[in-house]
Amino acid sequence: MFVAKTLSLFNGVSLEGELLVVDKPLSFFGDVNYEGKIINSELSCYGEKIANKILVIPHGRGSTVGSYILYSLAERKIGPKAILSLHPDTVVLVGCIISNIPYAYNVSRELLNSSYNKKKASVNFIKRKACIEILD
Repeated sequence: MFVAKTLSLFNGVSLEGELLVVDKPLSFFGDVNYEGKIINSELSCYGEKIANKILVIPHGRGSTVGSYILYSLAERKIGPKAILSLHPDTVVLVGCIISNIPYAYNVSRELLNSSYNKKKASVNFIKRKACIEILD
């Protein structure tokens, strides 16, 4: 099991889903298209859709517009179930807050290993911690 930090506003949230591991920092403004597909060919998960996935990223990058793109994806039901990042990122955090997408940071670097990509996981947000368990 992995443990990460989160905000109290996500306390009590529990979810399961498939991990989508992105090997490099992700920009929602430029790396993800309007349909929620990763379009940057330099990323390990090029061509994958983020809809209903537990997105694992080192951190976000780029413009503050990324927060609103994340919101737009969530409103159209094609955003991620949750976002887990190695380093805290304000653009991703704001996007998650306005989109009601659970967010955790300071996840273990081990989770960025591509061997976790497409594995099923559960995430429980309890007392400002996210407990992440790989299910298969």
